[in-house]
Amino acid sequence: MVATNRFLEEWKEKSDAEFFAWALGGVVAIVSESKACERKDPFWDGSLLAYFQGAKKEAHIEALAYDIRRSLGEPGALKWLDEHRDAVDRFRAWSKQWTAN
Repeated sequence: MVATNRFLEEWKEKSDAEFFAWALGGVVAIVSESKACERKDPFWDGSLLAYFQGAKKEAHIEALAYDIRRSLGEPGALKWLDEHRDAVDRFRAWSKQWTAN
């Protein structure tokens, strides 16, 4: 459902990294509101969903998404990370101290 938005006019001129950052937040919201949480979905169960929900709540989801994309070596993602070092540092500090409790 989220992926179909990639073909909308508003995303036509934007990079895959930009779309991924937006979509990651959408997926976390959808899964959080779905029955996946209640039925102990094997992928989202445990601390994985809690981690992504925490990142979203603390406004780190964009930095998280670009940090994930860093491994692809995409120039746009690397540029974003360089231009938003403070946000990335805040995310990484939050991530390092994060616990599921």
